[in-house]
Amino acid sequence: MEIDILRLVLAIQAMIAGDPGPLATYQAKSAEYREMVIVEPAETPYWPMHGNVISGDLSGWVQNISRTEGARAYLSLRRVPLFFDRPYSYDDLLDETLGYGPERVSTILCLETGSERSAYWLADNRIGEQRRLSLWRLAEWPDDCPQTGPSPEDAKLALVQALELLSNYTEAVFGADSIWLKNYLVPHQELLQTDGASRTAFEGLVVPGERRMLLEASVTLGLFGGMGSWSDHLPPEGLESQHREALEAWSAARDMAMLSAVNTMVSK
Repeated sequence: MEIDILRLVLAIQAMIAGDPGPLATYQAKSAEYREMVIVEPAETPYWPMHGNVISGDLSGWVQNISRTEGARAYLSLRRVPLFFDRPYSYDDLLDETLGYGPERVSTILCLETGSERSAYWLADNRIGEQRRLSLWRLAEWPDDCPQTGPSPEDAKLALVQALELLSNYTEAVFGADSIWLKNYLVPHQELLQTDGASRTAFEGLVVPGERRMLLEASVTLGLFGGMGSWSDHLPPEGLESQHREALEAWSAARDMAMLSAVNTMVSK
């Protein structure tokens, strides 16, 4: 889900800047989506996600924004569910990632023009056999929409440190010859020393370089998916704090890398 959401934000940024190519690339890569809609809250919602459709034409919607003076788009991430007032903690992360993927990240697309600001929550939902990618306009501008991300140097350092913690924990629990070390964590550490061209999640959207590396590093490890049963194991007795520190560091580093890579682009 996060890969497609990041692709979409990058594609919208590029189209606002006058380059329709990345949006076409995004749509080609995301053919599985049968519907893309932009909606806004209803005046009297009867459930939290109820709203009115603004547009079902993603390209046309973005193109209209691009004609507005001073238009730019950027990304915001929240570690608290958007529609639920509940604190985010390591215990939530552990509960939701044991055998599954983390679901407590809300992604916000922030759009600014010379005259107004609008923010949209990005939702990726399955409806039967189909998928719908929706942008839900927020009633109010979020206070935590950052126009720039952390510095690339800080983001890379956070990734390096988080991967070291994950590697140390994995070696302690599963051994130095663990498949998760050899096939996932070590190659991911090596990725940080490249331009990201060896991975393809953002091919056609971002040219190889520091931004591409940060994007590929932040979403392609598969700690709760691609690495399979790594996330099926509760930490052994005595290693709970090491597990907690590694997971929290990785969650924070991933967010830093995404924001640093995406929010370095100023559309106009």
